[in-house]
Amino acid sequence: MAAKPGGAGTFDPSTGEVMAACIGSVPCSLGIKAYNAGFAPRLGLAYQLRPATIVRAGFGQSYNASALGAVFGQSPDYDPPITNGQQENQPNIYASAFPGSLLTGPPLPPNPPVGANGRYPLPDGINVYYFVDPPSSYRTLAEFWNLTVQHQFRPSLTAEVAYVGNVGRHLYTNPNTNQAVPGPGDLDPRRRFFKFGLTQGIYAACNCDNSSYHALQAKVQKRVSNGLDFLLTYTYSKAMTNSEGGYGYSDNLNIRGDHGPAG
Repeated sequence: MAAKPGGAGTFDPSTGEVMAACIGSVPCSLGIKAYNAGFAPRLGLAYQLRPATIVRAGFGQSYNASALGAVFGQSPDYDPPITNGQQENQPNIYASAFPGSLLTGPPLPPNPPVGANGRYPLPDGINVYYFVDPPSSYRTLAEFWNLTVQHQFRPSLTAEVAYVGNVGRHLYTNPNTNQAVPGPGDLDPRRRFFKFGLTQGIYAACNCDNSSYHALQAKVQKRVSNGLDFLLTYTYSKAMTNSEGGYGYSDNLNIRGDHGPAG
């Protein structure tokens, strides 16, 4: 990924500044490097255990390079200095987010000029996303496998039992890392980036979510004979994840605390 000068931006959580691509010491790639280490095998095995019994197994691995990864899941041209998404927060649970009428809304936030070094302090009230880890380090990954035993009772009657599983690793998510830590008193002093005077949502574009699926599948099939055929199937499964869609956590500072059944 490369951008024109000032054509993309991100947030530096160590300084509270916006970094504009291709200006000063800020690289045009914003530190994102191509991922060339992906190995995605597909393996299959079939073994005749007995004349009427077959065992089958399979394993596969795949990567998702777009849509669900932190590289493309959050486009840097949606952040300052290109786009300024405004957010107003209430200082405590009893106060309004902003005084005045909803018809007029809050005043517009400042839009400071980009410095010669490619940086400027992020204004309070402007949403921003930033990459937690170098996106080239963790790529959205899916692994899937199965083990099936099939037995033929008659030429027209078969039954099979299978275990099917898959996991999702390094899935894209964007928790608000500026959520106030639970506790008494006003909300703002308990926010991570309040030391920079920032109270808005600051979201981590991160490949740090996980999911899993395990299932027992059974099937009995009778092909047409003597005017009768049928297919019976049954699946007992369980899917687990931290979130639905990579957001909406009850506690953005502890996304693993939401780990539970999906759906």
